Amino acid sequence: MIAFFVNLLFVFFGKYTKAKGIFLTGNTGVAHAQAFLWLVIYIFGFGTLTSSIVAGIILGIFWAYGTTLPIKTINHVTNDAGFTIGHNQMFGIWFFGKIGRFFGDPEKEDAEKLSLPGWLGVFDHNVTAIAIIMTIFVGGFLLSIGIPNVQELAGKEHWLIYIIKLGLQFSMYMVILLQGVRMLVGEINQSFKGIQERLIPNAVPAVDVAALLPFSPNAATLGFIFTTLGTVFTMGLLVLFKSPIMVLPGFVPLFFSGGPIGVVANKYGGYKSTIICTFLLGIIQTLGTVWAILISGVGNSIGWTGMFDWATVVPFITEIMRFVAKVFGLG
Repeated sequence: MIAFFVNLLFVFFGKYTKAKGIFLTGNTGVAHAQAFLWLVIYIFGFGTLTSSIVAGIILGIFWAYGTTLPIKTINHVTNDAGFTIGHNQMFGIWFFGKIGRFFGDPEKEDAEKLSLPGWLGVFDHNVTAIAIIMTIFVGGFLLSIGIPNVQELAGKEHWLIYIIKLGLQFSMYMVILLQGVRMLVGEINQSFKGIQERLIPNAVPAVDVAALLPFSPNAATLGFIFTTLGTVFTMGLLVLFKSPIMVLPGFVPLFFSGGPIGVVANKYGGYKSTIICTFLLGIIQTLGTVWAILISGVGNSIGWTGMFDWATVVPFITEIMRFVAKVFGLG
C-alpha cells in the first residue's frame, strides 16, 4: 500500500518527476513487496514498521520509473493501445526495444508472416506450435525424474497420455489467457479514463506483461524457445566454471519474460532479432540470478524471481543498499 501511494504521488507530480505509469498488477506487486521487505530487513536490520516504510518507498519509486520507461516501446509494439507494463521485465522491455532494431528487418522478417516449409508448416499456427512445444518441454522435465515417478503423478492414466494432456492443456489455457487479456486491457483503459481526466491527466495504467502476447503470438513462442536455449547454454557455463550456485529455471521466467520480449524484439527487428535477443535474455537472467542470490542473503537453497529486472536492476539496487548500510553502520 505504501509503494502504491508513493507511485501515485510520483505520477501526480509528473510535471517534475516525469513519472507516468501506475502499477496495477496486484499479484506481482505483492511479490515485489515481499522481496523488497526481505532485502530491507536483511541489509539494514530495521524493525517491522521502519522496514515496511523504507521498502514501500523504494518499491514505489521502482514502480513509478519502471512502468514509465517502456511506455514508448509498448506504444510502438501495440500501435498506441494506451497501456504500459507493470511486471518483472519492465526495464527489459525498454532495453530490448533499444537493441532489437540492430538485428534484423521487421518488415521483411516479421515472425507473424513466417511460413515454414513442408511438415514444419504445422508450427505456423501458434496454438498448435505451443501445444507441441509444451508437450516436449513438460515431457523433458518430467522424464528427468524417471518414468515410475511420472506414472505416480499420472495416477490411473498412462504416463505418456498424462504428458500429452499437460501440453495440450497449456495450449488451451494460453488461448484463454490471450482472450482474457484483451478484455482486461480494454476494461482497464475504459475505467482509467476517469482517473486520467479528473485526477492525474498523464497517468498510464501498467498491466500484466501477458498483455503483450496477443500482438505477436509466433514471436512469443520463438522467444520462449530461445530464452530456454540461452538459459540451458548458461547453465552449462556455470557447470564448466564450477559456479557455487546452479540456477534451475522455472517455466515463468522462461515464458513470461521470453514471450513478451520476443514480441518486442520482433516488432523492432523481426524473427532474427527475436532469436538473438531472447537467447541473450536467457544468459542475462541466469547470470544475473546468480549475482542476486549471492548478495541477497537468501542462500543457495532458496528460489529467486529470476526475470530480467530481478536479475539486473534489483541486484544493482541491492548493492546500493548494501553500500549505504555499510557507510552508516547498519545491518
